[in-house]
Formats: sequence, structure tokens, C-alpha cells
Amino acid sequence: MKEYEIVHEIFNQCSGNQMRDVFMEEREVEDPEAYVRGRHPDKNMILTKDTLPDGTVIIDLDLSGGHQRYSFTEICEGSAVLWILGAVILLCLILFLAGFFLLDFTCGRRKPVDAWDEQVIHKRGLEAIKAEILAGKNWLEGQKREALEITSFDGLKLRGLFVPHPEARGTLLLFHGWRSSWKTDFTVALPFYYSQGLNLLLADQRSQNTSEGKYMTYGVREQKDVVSWANLMAERLGKEHPLFLGGLSMGAATVLMASDLAYEGNVRGVLADCGFTSPWAIIRKVASRTKAIPLDASSALLNVFTKRFAGFDMKEKSTVDALGRTKLPVLLIHGLADDFVPSEMSRENYEACRSEKELVLVEGAGHGMSYVVDTERVQAAIAGFIQKHLR
Repeated sequence: MKEYEIVHEIFNQCSGNQMRDVFMEEREVEDPEAYVRGRHPDKNMILTKDTLPDGTVIIDLDLSGGHQRYSFTEICEGSAVLWILGAVILLCLILFLAGFFLLDFTCGRRKPVDAWDEQVIHKRGLEAIKAEILAGKNWLEGQKREALEITSFDGLKLRGLFVPHPEARGTLLLFHGWRSSWKTDFTVALPFYYSQGLNLLLADQRSQNTSEGKYMTYGVREQKDVVSWANLMAERLGKEHPLFLGGLSMGAATVLMASDLAYEGNVRGVLADCGFTSPWAIIRKVASRTKAIPLDASSALLNVFTKRFAGFDMKEKSTVDALGRTKLPVLLIHGLADDFVPSEMSRENYEACRSEKELVLVEGAGHGMSYVVDTERVQAAIAGFIQKHLR
């Protein structure tokens, strides 16, 4: 017994009329010819049978009532399996391509640009503070500088710029944000930081600008890079030399995640401007604004790819976890008009912190703009924090 797709055609007897009735069904049949004869017991019937190369059986009938045709095409289980297998392969290919797209979009390296170029300043919407950026650039170019390089725990060459202060009371290590640079995030504030009697270390985060790496990891691997840079400073300047860790956006999340790690040097405190709480939280927060993307499915798919290809789990560590364990003093700064990293994340970090802490919220400041919007207040908070913890 085999299963067939049966097409039954009844041809019109009228001359010149090519129309015909067509009926289709699927049925198990042992013998197509016997099946047809059973349906048409006409003794005057003339039956002709033909088998096509693909196995289709064609039976033509000349009956007293006209001409009819039956076509029997075997339904092969193997064909159904192949169709299912093909569909599964296609789905896997689509998921694979979608996963790599999400991975590259969220974590992939981009070609570096000169953040001090006036066209770049304009493109990034920083025209309003162009004068301050260029003033900071001119100030930095007038200082003594030294290019530094370290090797990360996983073998990447990480690069940064060291600006020594002739009468340094300590050193501030600065870590920039996602697809940004220290030129974009800190140039405006560099003269102020330096005026506090601090050496400055301006680090290029992994997979950005001059540092090596293929994928950013939203602080998960970068936190260990913070330790490497701090240990280098301790080696060069002495283990008792005061160090402060500072960051903006992803750089802020990085130094907060690093706040519970062990250091060879004398880390005195952490300054974090508009940091998020975890890779998982910020990626889902940003993705939720795009209604066309299914949030849960895309987040889960991306996490599979970050674990497999970028070496980190988006739920692996959070700033909240680290701040619940840290013993370092923490200064949190956030603009209340931040539409990229919501200020609620700094509030959450503040509530989680079990060490000495301070939270500065700036009205009307967008992402990373607190220093510019309320310079006097933010400078006072930073200067007071540094002065207090240099003692």
C-alpha cells in the first residue's frame, strides 16, 4: 500500500471548449489501475496506462460519457523529511546571520576616527562645546606626554597616553565609553583634572581606537584591563602612590565592575559618570526602543553569540554585584536628561553600594554631558572627592 496524490481530470466534451474539472486528493492505494476500475465499472471503458520517468502513473479513460484522466504521484516520506530538514537548515542559517549581525552591531570594532576633527565633532552633535573641546586639545598638546602599551590578561596590546604632573599628588586613570574615545569623553575636563595635582592616564579601551581586540565586552573583560593599567601605574610610581579610577558611560560601568577586584597599587576611589548596571540591562534597554525587534528572542540570541564568539556572558557580572562588595569610595554622576543610559541605573548603583558613596544628579544634562551642563557643581564634587580621599 502506497500513499498517492491523485489528480482526477474530467475533460469537456464540447468542441472547442478546453475547460475541464479537476479534483485532487491524497489516498493510500495498493494498485492504481484497480482503484480506477473500481470507480468506473463501465464495461465499454477503454483504459490506457502509462508510467512517467519520475514514477507518476497516468491512466486515461475513454468512457461512454467522455474522456477522463487519473494521475497518481507517490507521496514519499523521504521527500517530506527533506523538506523539513531544508526548513530547519534555513532557519538555522537565518538565526546564525541574525546572531552575527547583532554581535557586530552591539560589540563589533569600528574604524577609529579623529574625535578632534571638526567634521566629527559636528557629526556627533557636539558643536555646542566645540570651543571647549579644541581648547582642551590645545592644552593637552602643550603638556609632556608619553605613549604607553600593556598586554592584557588575554594577550591583547592595549594602548594609552600618560600625562605626568610635575608635582603629582596622585594619578587619575580614565576609561572612555562605547564606540567613543578619551578624546571625545574627557578632553573638555582634562585641564581641570590636571589642576587637582593629578597625573592622567588616558586609556584606549580594548577593541577601540589604538588598542587591539575584535569585540567590546561592556566592562566584563575591560574590568581586568583596569587592573592591568592600575598595576602598571603602581609599578612605575610606587605601590603607595594614590590612584583614582574614572570612567564615562561604558567606561563608568567598567571601573565600577572593577571596584571589587584586587590591586597591587593604592587605589583610593572610583569616579563614574553615567554608567549602566550590566551589559544585559543596557542592551535590553536600548533594544526596547526598537519595537520591530523581539526583545526576549534577540537578547537571548545575542547572548549565545557573545558567549561563543566574544568570550563573555551578558549576565556574567554587573556593577550592582561589584558595588555590593567594594570597599572603595564611589562618586556617581548622572544627567537627569540622559536618554541613552537612564539615570535610574546610577540610582540603582548608589543603592547597591556598601562603601562610602555620593550621587550627583544634574538637571537638563544628556548622556555624558553633566560636566558641561553644570561645570561648577560637578567640578566641586570631583575636587571634594579627590581631596578627601588623598588624605
